[in-house]
Amino acid sequence: MKTSMVLCLVLLGSVVSGCESSSDTDWLPRYAGEVNGDDGSVEGVLRRDGLCLYIEVEPSNFRWLPVFPTHRVWFSSDDNALTIDRQQTHVGEYLFLGGSGLESAVYEDVDWARQPDESCDSTNLWFVGLFDD
Repeated sequence: MKTSMVLCLVLLGSVVSGCESSSDTDWLPRYAGEVNGDDGSVEGVLRRDGLCLYIEVEPSNFRWLPVFPTHRVWFSSDDNALTIDRQQTHVGEYLFLGGSGLESAVYEDVDWARQPDESCDSTNLWFVGLFDD
C-alpha cells in the first residue's frame, strides 16, 4: 500500500512538472498578425538572456529580438531549445529565420499577442515569418 501511494505521488509530480514545462513558451514575444516568410532573412547564433532570446549576428555581435507568430513555435527551458515547425535549434547554435525586422519605433502599431518581457532589449525586433503549410 505504501509503495502504491509513493508511486502515485511520484507520477502525479511528473504530470505536474510536465504541465509546467509545456508553459515554457508563455514568455516568448508573439504577434497576432499575418505570417509571411518571404520578406527577408536573418542568420546568426541563438542566444538566451533570462526571458529573452536573441539572434546574434556575428562577427558584429548585433542582435535581433525575435518576435514569433502565435503558432508552430515553442521554447523548452529544459533543454534550451527553440522549435519552429518541428525544426529544433539549441541556444548557442546557428539559426536562419525568414521574416522582417526594423527598429522598434517603426512597430508602434503591432498587434501583440504577447509583448516582450520588459527586461529584453527590444530596440531591434525581428518578426519571424513562416511559410504556409
